[in-house]
Amino acid sequence: MEDVLEKLQQQISLLQEQINDIKKRLNFIEGQPISDKNVNRGLSIREFLIQKNPENDIMKCFYILGYLETFKGYETINAKDIEGGLREARQIIPSQLHNKLFRLVERGYIMEAAVKKDNLKAYILTNTGLNFLEK
Repeated sequence: MEDVLEKLQQQISLLQEQINDIKKRLNFIEGQPISDKNVNRGLSIREFLIQKNPENDIMKCFYILGYLETFKGYETINAKDIEGGLREARQIIPSQLHNKLFRLVERGYIMEAAVKKDNLKAYILTNTGLNFLEK
């Protein structure tokens, strides 16, 4: 009987951890910084980039892709979407944008989507990318 109770307590603890993780992800998707639950509005793409402070053009593209997927609800993102996001954020569009996306695929942050979007390669965040984005 004690073994059963102990196993149940372990399962409850594991479920509680999963619930907390889901709550963090929901707060992130709703545009609330994880560290500040009192913010009740979404961030603009420009504010998001300022908050994340990317160190190079590759990471800037990553954060734009992450913003479009998590905040705007894009199912897949192509190079034109990222270019539009950069323009909306008033950022200079880096040369060789496709090369930047390839580097993100190599790092495991994004992967090519199964279906093209507007006849262009499309991308989605991987679990690794989503976890990095939430930091």
